[in-house]
Amino acid sequence: MAQADHVPNGKRTLAVALACHNRRPLTLRCLQGLHAQAADFNLRIFLFDDGSSDGTGDAVRAAFPDVTIIEGDGHAFWGGGMYRAISAALDTDFNDLLWLNDDVALYPDALQRLIDAQAGADAQFGPGSSLIVGATREPGSDSISYAGFRRRSRLSPVWLQRVEPTPGALTPCDTMHGNVVLVPAAAARAIGPNDPKLIHELGDLDYGYRAGKAGYKILIAPQAVGECASNPRSRKSTPPGTLRQRWKQLNTPHGLPIGPWRHFMWRHGGMLGMAELGTIYFKRLTGW
Repeated sequence: MAQADHVPNGKRTLAVALACHNRRPLTLRCLQGLHAQAADFNLRIFLFDDGSSDGTGDAVRAAFPDVTIIEGDGHAFWGGGMYRAISAALDTDFNDLLWLNDDVALYPDALQRLIDAQAGADAQFGPGSSLIVGATREPGSDSISYAGFRRRSRLSPVWLQRVEPTPGALTPCDTMHGNVVLVPAAAARAIGPNDPKLIHELGDLDYGYRAGKAGYKILIAPQAVGECASNPRSRKSTPPGTLRQRWKQLNTPHGLPIGPWRHFMWRHGGMLGMAELGTIYFKRLTGW
C-alpha cells in the first residue's frame, strides 16, 4: 500500500491529476505553471488526453517528458478522464492529490498557498482532516470564477449558494468546483476517485458530498491560486425545436443527461431529489 508520508529529498510529493481535450495552448500553459513550482515539490503528473486531435499529446511529451500521459478515444469527457488520471495517481506514493483543470493559469506560489492552507486546517481540525479548495479568478479581474458551495437546503443537492474565499481565514463549504483541489493522501484513498458515471458535470459536486459524508471538511484557501475563465451556462433555457428534439439536446454530455443526473440526484437527494429532477426536466422541455 502506498504511504501518505512519502517525502523523498525532504520535499512533499504531489500527485497531480488532470484531463485534456483539444486545447493544447491551455494545457501547456497549465503544465508550465506547475513545473515553474517544481523546485519545492516532487510532482507526479498524470494527464488523461481524451483523443485530442490538435497535437496536445505530442506537445506535452516534447515539453514535459516527466508527465504520464494516459490516452483516451474522445469519449471519456471530463468525468471519465479524471477518473482514469486519479486512479493512476492512487497507484503511486504521494502526500497529497491535486485535482487540476487544464485551463487554470496557476499563480507562481499557488502550490505553496494550498500547502499553507492545509497546514492551517491541520492545526485547527487535525492532520489530514480537510480538502483544500483553491479558488480561481476571472482572467484580469478580482472576480472569483470558481470556488465552493453551501447547500441552501438539505432537501436539494443542486440548490446551492456559491462561497468565495475569505482573506486570512479558511472558509468552510459543503462541496466544491473541482478546478483546483488539494486532497490529503489518506482522504484520497478513503474517498477513492471521482465517479465515472458522472460523465462531464456533477463529478466534483458528488466528490465533495462524498468527502463530507466520509467525515472530511471542505475548506476554501484564504487566497485565490490562479485564473480560470468561467464556462458559459445555458442549462436554464429551453432548447429550440420539437419536444423530441429538445429531449435529444438535453441528453448530451454538455446538457442534462438523464443517466448521470438521475444517479446524482438519487445519491444525494433521495426521493425528493428525484422529484426535483422531474420538475427540472418538465420546465426545460416545456419552457414553463
